[in-house]
Amino acid sequence: MANLTGKSPKEFYKDFVQINNANAGVHATNPTTLQDGLGNNLPIGLSQTKVKIQPSSDTTNTFAIYDSGGNILFNVDATNDEVTTGTSSVPLNTQVKTFHLPYEHAIPSDTNWNAIPANDNAGLTEWDFGSSTAPATSASISTNAQRYIDYYWYVPYKIKIDAVKCMFTSDTATGDNSVTFSIGAYTVDTGNTATSGDLTSGQQLAVTVGQNSDGSEQIYFVDGVISTAEVTAGKVILAHVKQASNNSDINATIEVFYHFI
Repeated sequence: MANLTGKSPKEFYKDFVQINNANAGVHATNPTTLQDGLGNNLPIGLSQTKVKIQPSSDTTNTFAIYDSGGNILFNVDATNDEVTTGTSSVPLNTQVKTFHLPYEHAIPSDTNWNAIPANDNAGLTEWDFGSSTAPATSASISTNAQRYIDYYWYVPYKIKIDAVKCMFTSDTATGDNSVTFSIGAYTVDTGNTATSGDLTSGQQLAVTVGQNSDGSEQIYFVDGVISTAEVTAGKVILAHVKQASNNSDINATIEVFYHFI
């Protein structure tokens, strides 16, 4: 501590970091908040077995680890209750859910919204969700539930959707106009009665801008515009596709990037 040489305590006591614990030292289990020499609390508490970090007010970088170049590698955002990692600040628990519509899975009414399987199953019953601006907000299953269950993505914990990425092509040279994708959350009946699995209170979460397809010569890439990012636990999420013409069958993949909150 050469920088204190020749100085009296009154010249540096304000800069000391200390535990205000009546000279009892560090507690065995309960973290004691550190203070500076003026008694101002620091966002760190220590015990013999724990380290506690708790700010007096929330910020977007409450705790951060940097590399030597100054890039944040790990960040705790207390304002938004998120932990991110990497130089791109990706949420630490990022997950990806994929919906896939094989072109063999021909949909009979291409100009209506049709559900896209959450599991890669080309043998499902086609599921029509109407022709309105957004897919229908409810749906009932009266028979053959085994043909619909693979459309469901059940969300057991609250999540936040970060991005929706879609890619598609057609199986003919003609293609179709204004191909649009959507994802939505529904309340699902889990009562294990005759109506179990029925969907109500649908809410569109994201939708793409309609993309024209010139046919099977290329693959198209479109992003969903997220209108509602957070989905509460216990919801079912469905993906849908609609096109303005009926010239071809579509092979499509929707990837939903999300994290738990």
